[in-house]
Amino acid sequence: MRTFKNEASELVESTITLEAFIGKEMIIDYSKGISKAIETAHGADRVLRPINYLRFSPDYNSTSLWLTGEKVGMIEYDRVGLSKELISELENFDEHVCGLIDWSDPGGPCPMPVSEQWELYNEGHRLYERVKEELGDCFVIEEDLDWIRPKEDC
Repeated sequence: MRTFKNEASELVESTITLEAFIGKEMIIDYSKGISKAIETAHGADRVLRPINYLRFSPDYNSTSLWLTGEKVGMIEYDRVGLSKELISELENFDEHVCGLIDWSDPGGPCPMPVSEQWELYNEGHRLYERVKEELGDCFVIEEDLDWIRPKEDC
């Protein structure tokens, strides 16, 4: 196991396995976000910031966070240290994304009024910014919300 310390060189408290992200077990300070995890396993002269690549893209019956790169897949929000408040907002958003399809006629027209579609799209952008803020600079997060952008023919 590699030990990570925060920028103040204080040993941090929480432990999580992030094998899906970087294949390492780390100790992480969630109070500052994952971006504050700094590898010090080889001494103070060698400091590395792990960079992880994610995509923010809502999907039906899923989360809006996806791992990209060699390993791909949906990411559970609680696995990356997001606040409970943000997780709740994201889960609510994800539920509303399912309203973009009439499940009795999936190929049919969008059942959601255009004004609600715009609200959902704008909420997605707001949540994307919050996720970026909470996860910090150890994550590069691609925004992929265009598919929920309201179409003129809906």
